[in-house]
Amino acid sequence: MTGTAERIGYAVGTCQRQMRRGLELVRRPGRGPIVFPSTSAAERANQLVGEEAERAAHWAQRSSEEVVELRRQTAQKMDEWSEVAGERFQQFRRELSSALSLYRERTQQFAEEYPLQTIAAVAGACFAFGVALRIRRSHRG
Repeated sequence: MTGTAERIGYAVGTCQRQMRRGLELVRRPGRGPIVFPSTSAAERANQLVGEEAERAAHWAQRSSEEVVELRRQTAQKMDEWSEVAGERFQQFRRELSSALSLYRERTQQFAEEYPLQTIAAVAGACFAFGVALRIRRSHRG
């Protein structure tokens, strides 16, 4: 994603520089119109302006094509990552379900094999929970 952003920024910056160079050849701020001593110089200036305008148009076209391509690549990567994330989530969900089923079975097996110890463990846990609630209530005021 960072590389994509860098390439877009580079393309836009390059286009902007080329446009400024082309505009600087066309006009010179604060100096007035350009005066050419001969017709051939004027023709050469017009040719240079035309070349720079073409170059600027080419850079703008190329930049917009690069932006479109980068957007397409980014959308494609996002789709791929979304698909991978969905697959991993489903895998995690299956593993979690499997683990919960296993612990549920082990708990039921333990409760069937050791019923008195299970009752004692549950009673002890409830007693400790009740003591904790009572202490919390007394400290709240």
